[in-house]
Amino acid sequence: MQVSLPASAVILTLLSGSSFEQRDEYGFRCGSIEDVMDFSVENNSLKLNNFMIKEDDNKIELTFSAVNKCSHSLNVNAQLVGLSDTGKVVFGMTASPMMGIVSKTSTDIAKGSIHVPPGTLGRAKTLCLALQRTFCQAPKAEDAIGD
Repeated sequence: MQVSLPASAVILTLLSGSSFEQRDEYGFRCGSIEDVMDFSVENNSLKLNNFMIKEDDNKIELTFSAVNKCSHSLNVNAQLVGLSDTGKVVFGMTASPMMGIVSKTSTDIAKGSIHVPPGTLGRAKTLCLALQRTFCQAPKAEDAIGD
């Protein structure tokens, strides 16, 4: 049985020299845990790197650095799905900075965690990662809040 994973936002499209397979139609790149932890992506407005995945105390944690080079805040989110050797979903999770936002011209740490039975990360033979973010655009006058 194949699982279809929906994309929920605009997909970050630039990829650095990673061994990840190309993105599927839903924006996921799949590979090993090492592929995810070695992954980084950068363009003129945003850099995402330093991905870390670990299982500790019956909890899987995903963290990464998000550098916003834009003069406006950006929303950033990562989706991670672990698949067994037969392609069945073992776990799924998201990670984002606090409130899902990286403030203008700053660096933040994105975090996410889920509680799992012991050994869940080890049962995931393939990890699939998708990244979403808003684009660096000047706010429109009609979007202003206040006077």
